[in-house]
Amino acid sequence: MTSTEVSITCGTDGATIQYSTDNGTSWNNYSAPFTLTATSTVKAKATKSGMTASDIATKTFTKATPMTVAEAITAINALEDGGTIADQCVAGKISQIDSYNSTYKSITYWISDDGKTTSQLEVYSGKGLNGADFSALSDLNVGDEVTVYGTLKKFGTSPNTTPEFNQNSQLLSYANTGTAAPIITASNVTIDSEATSGEITYSISNPTSASLTAAVKEGDDWISNVQVDAANSKVTFSVTKNTGEQRIGYITLSYTGATNKDVKITQKASYGTATLPFTFDGGKADIATTDGLTQTGLGSDYGSSPKLKFDNTDDCVILKINEAPKAMTFDIKGNSFSKGSTSTFKVQTSADGTTYTDLATFTELGDTETKLYNLASTVRYIKWIYAAKGTDNGGNVAIGNINVFKTDATAPITLDAACTDGTSVYGTYSNTVAFVVPNNLTVSEVKVVEGKLSVENYTTGAIVPAKTGVLVSATAAGNYNVTLTNEAGTSKLGADNMLKATGSAGINASSMTNASASNTLFYRLTMHNGTKIGFWWGAANGAGFDLAAHKAYLAVPESAAGARTGFAFDEETTGVANVDANVNGNDNFYDLQGRRVAQPTKGMYIVNGKKLIIK
Repeated sequence: MTSTEVSITCGTDGATIQYSTDNGTSWNNYSAPFTLTATSTVKAKATKSGMTASDIATKTFTKATPMTVAEAITAINALEDGGTIADQCVAGKISQIDSYNSTYKSITYWISDDGKTTSQLEVYSGKGLNGADFSALSDLNVGDEVTVYGTLKKFGTSPNTTPEFNQNSQLLSYANTGTAAPIITASNVTIDSEATSGEITYSISNPTSASLTAAVKEGDDWISNVQVDAANSKVTFSVTKNTGEQRIGYITLSYTGATNKDVKITQKASYGTATLPFTFDGGKADIATTDGLTQTGLGSDYGSSPKLKFDNTDDCVILKINEAPKAMTFDIKGNSFSKGSTSTFKVQTSADGTTYTDLATFTELGDTETKLYNLASTVRYIKWIYAAKGTDNGGNVAIGNINVFKTDATAPITLDAACTDGTSVYGTYSNTVAFVVPNNLTVSEVKVVEGKLSVENYTTGAIVPAKTGVLVSATAAGNYNVTLTNEAGTSKLGADNMLKATGSAGINASSMTNASASNTLFYRLTMHNGTKIGFWWGAANGAGFDLAAHKAYLAVPESAAGARTGFAFDEETTGVANVDANVNGNDNFYDLQGRRVAQPTKGMYIVNGKKLIIK
């Protein structure tokens, strides 16, 4: 702007440096930095006895002559849309200050020739003197005199273009001749779905004699009648829609010399209310017809449960319930949602639908699994949300089989009347959550010893560990509920249990074909040929079989199974039979390992050569 100091160096010790400011017509010996006060081209060279002279170095120093703001705007308007002019400086007064960017430590502001908000030039995300960082919006004031250096740009598409300095311009000069700019402070507003009106409370820092105005920026189809109550520093507005999905709009507050403030107006969705106990295992379209559920941004459904697909940041499902809950379960599955990604999926709860607290956070998910969580009695809203999808693709998440309980969480076990020996009905079961053995079911683990079934019973109240396959039986067909728990439980047979869980997705025949199995044979519980109940191959030739979720199948090492196609209960010395009500009290009871039992309780025994269960 006024002058600059020039220094010249050479890396060769003892060299003589000469310079010229008249394009080499005359040369001066250099001994110390010198000052330029006009646009000049400096040439320099170094010599030393016995050595070749250096090449001539050249640099031009340009004295800046600032344009006025009016001249800059005229030059910009002559450009094509998006056109730029590099290395320009413009002098003016700050007329408006918009915002401070804490990431780039820059300020967006406007300058004009007279400091007024007409004929302004925007300085977008500009830096301080010589490119220094700004520390706060208050580093600049309306009325300050500045000279800005950078690239002029015609931003936008005609006819809606803005003359501006492009990002990362810098101040060449600054004079604190202005006053602190007014600042509008106001918080975003959330209103209930049933509300017909709302209000914004605001304040003005560094106020002037100006008055605040307010207008709808977005959402004029449902926000109207915006009024400023300056005496109480409030802005009121009317709401003309109050049913359906969540809505978001903006009201802009304006004050001369201040940065406009856009206040976000969020209207809660009209959820309806779910009645407890609640259950849902549908897809995206089913949410619209289910009381209590609403969704935002879900993708197209997966083909099978869990169907609800979360594939982008902020995709969410919210459930509103009508009374105090105690527990909930749901199935969750990840699709390329793996450890090492920056993605995060959360389950959250809220008492009021506004302030949510994290209940669970997932950064890694794989095959479908059931999750069990106890809930505070104050919970009325439950949210499943894709909190952040990583830039490394991040994968997708599926949710389904949602259950919310007023009492302890339970799961059904269905026993089919077709699988019976005439007095008891049998089935298999597994869960990805541990469960408590009820008093109306016999629950057992099974292994094969010397080609025969060996069964270990759980006692009533015992906890069956998660993902453990078991044999279940009762005196009648029907549905039986088991209580789910987060306790660990203890397996009866541990690794020796040959009943394998099918998980939450079930299994299909292609994965259960004995012909392709590696040293293992697979058997399912069934009535063979209508006469023998037990575990049998899917077919006589060893073909595979389908099996539903939360069931179990027998996986026997080929060395233990031999070539057997099945294990019938009534053909094995350790098979299952029903208790004979006429057993004499003097008869001897033996467990399945042949040990005499003096005081038999619930379980399986051998009495007088018969296989018996005491229930």
